[in-house]
Amino acid sequence: MARFVDAIDLPVGPEQAFDYLADFHRTAEWDPGVVRGEKLDPGPPRRGSRFRVVTGLLGRETPLEYEIEAFERPHRLVLRGGDDTLTSLDEIHFVPRGAGTRVLYEARL
Repeated sequence: MARFVDAIDLPVGPEQAFDYLADFHRTAEWDPGVVRGEKLDPGPPRRGSRFRVVTGLLGRETPLEYEIEAFERPHRLVLRGGDDTLTSLDEIHFVPRGAGTRVLYEARL
C-alpha cells in the first residue's frame, strides 16, 4: 500500500478550509493530477456525498468515484474512492494555526 502525506498552511479558518475541500469536485483546482471533477449528488457536501474526479497521467484519463465516509466539520474529512483497479482512502485534518489553518492530508492507495 502506498501512502502519501502532505501538510499546507492556509490563510483561512478551519470552517472555510473544510467547506472548500469537502466540495471534492473542486479537486482539479488544487491537485495537478486531476483534470476535472463533478458532484454526483444534489445539495451541500455531507456524509455519503459522491464525486467523480478524472485523473490524467501520460495522456490517459481515468475516472475515479469518491464518497465522503466521515464528515466532522470543521476538524476531519474522510473520502474513499477509486475504480476497479485502485482504491484510495483520503483522510484530511484541519487544525487551527494562528489566524489560519494547517491542513494535514493523507492518502493511502
